[in-house]
Amino acid sequence: MQAKKEIEINFSDELKLITQKDMLKHDKIYNVLIENETINVKLSGIEFNECHLKKVDFTKIELEKITFIDCIFDNCDLSNSILSRNSLIRCKFNNCRLVGFSVEDYTLHNVLFDNCALKYSNFANSKIKNVIFRNCNMDEGRFCENKFDGIFFEDSSLLNIEILKCNMKDVDLSTSQIEGVKINPSDLYGVIVNYNQALLLSRLLGIVIKE
Repeated sequence: MQAKKEIEINFSDELKLITQKDMLKHDKIYNVLIENETINVKLSGIEFNECHLKKVDFTKIELEKITFIDCIFDNCDLSNSILSRNSLIRCKFNNCRLVGFSVEDYTLHNVLFDNCALKYSNFANSKIKNVIFRNCNMDEGRFCENKFDGIFFEDSSLLNIEILKCNMKDVDLSTSQIEGVKINPSDLYGVIVNYNQALLLSRLLGIVIKE
């Protein structure tokens, strides 16, 4: 069984409020509060460490070589944004909008998405270690050729999601909705489902069940 670790983030000092203009002056941003900002320029090569982001709008922005460590995102909008070639480490996303959100060649380690809108999100080819999706809408999202080392779906909607070429052993889908899931039968070994989900997935294996 996968061992889930809850994500704990504690800021060491009082956070300093900064603006988008301040962000562009540094390649390392530490112990700050960013609130009610709309990011309208491409960000690249910046490390955010112990940052609290509240109601920040990142929509349609490319975040290249950006690292977030010990960061909390509250009510932020990252819809259609692209995170590429770096990592999220010990981060929380609370009540965030991430429709069409995409990570490319990315590492997610100890990350919680709680009550987030992740429809059409794309996590293909990313390394995922102890990542929790709790009460999220992930309909029509995509995982492909991911390396899973602890992924947890809790009470989430995974309607019509694609999970392709991923090792699903010990991945628990039992509390989530999976109707229309697209998954290779060969990847189903060891997946954890409830009774009704087992009936649903049996069709992918060509099994006919008589009542």
